[in-house]
Amino acid sequence: MGTHLISGTGKFAGATGTLEVSGTFKIASKDAGFTEKADLTLTISGTINTK
Repeated sequence: MGTHLISGTGKFAGATGTLEVSGTFKIASKDAGFTEKADLTLTISGTINTK
């Protein structure tokens, strides 16, 4: 499952392709209003075809 790249600017104008993004993060507290700093890990894969 991917997300279609629908536009670009500069040298990527007219680019096409698909990208897939997945990520994870941990929540330490279920209490409302609790402030925490959680690391976010993202994985991006796919193809971009430039003109």
